[in-house]
Amino acid sequence: MIVVVVNPKSKTTTMVSVPRDTKVDFDDVTIKINAAYSYGSSDTAMSAVEKLLNIKLDGYLLVNMKGLEQLVDAVGGVTVTSPLSFDYEGKSFVKGQSYDLSGSDALKFSRMRYDDPQGDYGRQMRQQQILTAVIGKLKSNPTTVLSQKFLDAVGKNVRTDVSLGSVKNLATEYRDAGNSIKSDQLHGTGQNIDGQDYEVMSETEITRVHSVIQNALNANN
Repeated sequence: MIVVVVNPKSKTTTMVSVPRDTKVDFDDVTIKINAAYSYGSSDTAMSAVEKLLNIKLDGYLLVNMKGLEQLVDAVGGVTVTSPLSFDYEGKSFVKGQSYDLSGSDALKFSRMRYDDPQGDYGRQMRQQQILTAVIGKLKSNPTTVLSQKFLDAVGKNVRTDVSLGSVKNLATEYRDAGNSIKSDQLHGTGQNIDGQDYEVMSETEITRVHSVIQNALNANN
């Protein structure tokens, strides 16, 4: 999960990743936050994030793996620099090297977890790299969001409560928010509780990330 704050006044976009194994209490049951969706709906998952970070979200965008692949292809591919060397599903990446990725290769770049010394945290940052690259492509050519290829990718593999008009607005009127993209992560401590591995967040870390999000929202207000 990634919380995204788009602020056209400060011309910044802030992305904060929430680990999939984050421990949360839901209806008196302890679960991993990525399981919140299966307990109800997208609204349930969004509520879990809101409760955890004490924030209010304006909407959600749920993208499956095929959707990410098609979104990358719809913007003409993306360019990223690999933060580490690894092989995944027949694709090799070398630390410090830049790669022009198709949608399928972008998936390989962003899905690898177990060979990353940072585990899921490293994967989160590579996922943010892909999203940052997609935003950069949309910023440089906002009419892309109006193309049939892009709309088909969105329509088939993306679920959202944001209207198409709002998506177009984000891509055009909010394009300057892509001038500066900041990345952050909610960091926890791994704990095994009743046979389940969780990332447990301290109150200090939750407060820190809450402040990051609020400061991003209120910048230049």
